[in-house]
Amino acid sequence: MIAKIGKFYIFKTITEYGDLDGYVLYRKYGIEKIKTADNYTKVFNNYINLLQNDNHFDNLDLENLYNKIPTGSINSIVRYCYDHNLVVTIDDFYCDCLLTGTIKSFNRQELVLDQEEYCKDYDVNNDEKIVTVKLNNISGFDLVTQKTYLYQQYLRQK
Repeated sequence: MIAKIGKFYIFKTITEYGDLDGYVLYRKYGIEKIKTADNYTKVFNNYINLLQNDNHFDNLDLENLYNKIPTGSINSIVRYCYDHNLVVTIDDFYCDCLLTGTIKSFNRQELVLDQEEYCKDYDVNNDEKIVTVKLNNISGFDLVTQKTYLYQQYLRQK
């Protein structure tokens, strides 16, 4: 965990190989326990150190992208993602699947996510291409991850 923002924590996430996967917002009450000193984390800390020493921990420069995001509140994060047309992935308590797309509009209570391109590009059969997500229903929000970054680059070249 690297930050607390209202009802959320921001985590720096690591892949199974020890490189930086990204920065993800999780709702606090969905997290029961955070372990930092067990055998599992000892192994991953070793992976991370090896990759950092070889300058392979953050090959996509995700930390630099994350540092540009104003993380003072969920609203400032949503505004930044909207203003920069960033691809985000959202986990909504009341949806059975992860929602990936760009934010088309928002206010203090909700955002509108456009999943149309993502569904088309990934052959996802989803009737709801435009989804309204209440900010209070967000359990997870991928700010900058390998997946969202790479898909963002694909869309720019498309």
